[in-house]
Amino acid sequence: MFLNLKKLFTLFIILFFTCLIPFTTKAALKDSVKIGGAVRFNYRYKAWDPSIADKGGDFVFDMFAIKASAQYANFFMKAEYRLYPSAFGRFLKEGYIGYKFTPELQMVLGTTQVPFGMAPYTAHSYFFNMQYYVGFEDDYDNGVKLTYNNDNWIIDLAYFKNAEGGSGASNERYSYDPVDNVEEIGQLNLKIEKPLNNISIGTSVQYGKIWERMQTIVDPNDPDGVKQIENPNYHKKHDTWAVEAHMNGDFLSNKRLNVRLEAMYYNYADMDDNIISMGAYSSTYQVASEASVFSAAVAYTIPVNQKFLDYVQVYNDYSYMKKAHDGFTDTQMNVTGIMLAAGPIYTYIDYAQGKNQDWFGPWGAYGPNKDQNGLSQGDTSPNWEAWFNINIGYYF
Repeated sequence: MFLNLKKLFTLFIILFFTCLIPFTTKAALKDSVKIGGAVRFNYRYKAWDPSIADKGGDFVFDMFAIKASAQYANFFMKAEYRLYPSAFGRFLKEGYIGYKFTPELQMVLGTTQVPFGMAPYTAHSYFFNMQYYVGFEDDYDNGVKLTYNNDNWIIDLAYFKNAEGGSGASNERYSYDPVDNVEEIGQLNLKIEKPLNNISIGTSVQYGKIWERMQTIVDPNDPDGVKQIENPNYHKKHDTWAVEAHMNGDFLSNKRLNVRLEAMYYNYADMDDNIISMGAYSSTYQVASEASVFSAAVAYTIPVNQKFLDYVQVYNDYSYMKKAHDGFTDTQMNVTGIMLAAGPIYTYIDYAQGKNQDWFGPWGAYGPNKDQNGLSQGDTSPNWEAWFNINIGYYF
């Protein structure tokens, strides 16, 4: 039955787009193709990591991206492929085809951004906020999304069959998703946003299922009863859901002050040890299966309009992860920084700090205290750890 539904869904999408072809008239044709991309480099100083700190930091390649977009009549497409250093991987960030029914209503199909939370993200810095690291900011999955935007309301309704890469995909990806012995198998999203004079307020809900496989059993064909194999017959489905509310406002003269606030709650129900494995950038992390996340981000833009500098933006982004289960220690992160915009070159100078944040300290995949898993149980008495970073990117 599950396989038949999958075939029917695929057939529906093919027939749907086929039926749209007669409605694209010559008068509506507006052909365009655009190619762009980016190349970025990082200077980084991780105070907790002697392999970097003892050398005074290091200067490394960050990322190369190639982007393409096109439009033919009412059809359009967009794609972005990214190459990172070999330790992080290379992958499609997004890639979809779409159709505009009216100027207000469109549909996209493919690897597209999940309509959950503030768009495009809650932070101003290079590092994002906590929502990203637990899979709820700038997340991309495979499915279909309807968007209605009449300037008074923005409404997104989406169904995602699975995370990018499909069933059994590796953790070589851009956005965080359940990995290892769990994977997404269906997800519904609804997001409603209301633009006002100088602010926008919104809310999102998400409901889905994840599929858990028992990793190993004793091989029934092994006479010694020692050999372990993956159990092909065991599976368990878990409900997942999340809700959020946000506000994005511009204030003061010429709207130079930007304030972004968001509160969210998520729950991957009934996971063993109240932990779920999530992966991105070829790394796997243990994350608390239930938590609330709060973020507050403030930025002030200073116009310069000189030959080598267009404007400067100073900002502070703070987020707090309140874990729901006893024995888990909360996570915090704060990024203070400045962004310099000069034509196609954008430079982010960030001082990022974390407590039980696996990317900003000795916890998790890249630190010496891997067993502490900052995003799940966490260190019971963590110190603030710091990462000073300068990211320089040319966008074309």
